Amino acid sequence: MRFNRYTPALLLVIIILLIPIGHSLTFNQETNSITQTIRNIPYYYVDNNLSNVDSSGDKGTHSNFTAQQYGPDSIEDTLTEESIGESKTTLIDACSFEGTFPPSGWTETPSDSCWERRNNQAYDGSYSASFDGLGGGRSGDLATSSMNCSDASAIYVDFWYRDDDLDADEFLLQYYDGSGWITVSDLGSTTQEDQWLHFQEKVTDSQYFHSNFAVRWSAINVANKKEGWIDYVTIKKEVGTSNYELDLEVQWTNVDYTEANEQICIYGGTMSAENIEVEVWNGSAWHNLCTDLSSGWNNITVSSYMTSSTFTIRFKGGTETTDATQDYWNIDVTLLHVWT
Repeated sequence: MRFNRYTPALLLVIIILLIPIGHSLTFNQETNSITQTIRNIPYYYVDNNLSNVDSSGDKGTHSNFTAQQYGPDSIEDTLTEESIGESKTTLIDACSFEGTFPPSGWTETPSDSCWERRNNQAYDGSYSASFDGLGGGRSGDLATSSMNCSDASAIYVDFWYRDDDLDADEFLLQYYDGSGWITVSDLGSTTQEDQWLHFQEKVTDSQYFHSNFAVRWSAINVANKKEGWIDYVTIKKEVGTSNYELDLEVQWTNVDYTEANEQICIYGGTMSAENIEVEVWNGSAWHNLCTDLSSGWNNITVSSYMTSSTFTIRFKGGTETTDATQDYWNIDVTLLHVWT
């Protein structure tokens, strides 16, 4: 072949015809060289966590699912196991003091209306239980009915309260342990006054697991122009042994599934001691892709499972029976990487 001034251009045309679609070429006239640049490879970030392909429902929680949809950037979604196996019984159901005061089975000590049903403040409904100070100070207690918690593995205490100028040691929350009252919280010590505050506690101390557990609010030496309120009281007991499980689906709905190479890529952060598995839905059953995600990139070939534009995986705890420890795992990003 004779070379002349048209030869570089002719060679360029020939190479362009031979190069696969999806690549690009750059010709440098000064050096008569050609640079080949492969096209950007498509990445599909996970679409949603709303699927339920196996009709079993999720177990566990996401802290921030959207964190999996971009990055990696150290903004993470924490997957936390859910307690399965125990049952909860409601003992006091959202008491908001709308009826007879004190409510049936509750006790007020002394019985001289130190505690009363008032409508000057209410978190829920029109009324709340209120203690209003007097002169140099007065005291009084409001206690729930006795509740049989002898079979409990946990007790959940939940209510709203409000503080108007009360000081520390003037507004106490107490639990009955079968022989006496134990102070568990000083509600008057809060600096967030003149607003409704939410108290929630999961009680796991076995000294309260007896047949006459009760909750009491104790006002102590409350002076004039000081007042406290409680409202919307809910108390539940949990019976049985906790077993922590994780089963969270995530899904893609518009994936190019015709490429020669298809991988799922998951960037893990801090991981609990328990394994976290990844499984893929093949249309009728789950198949394991990974027995334990590690910190950093986890890249897994999924070509045999990508048969449509919808692709679903789930995160699964490695220990799903007699698991008494609640574990969590941080996921920075989850995406599909496809190319030819």
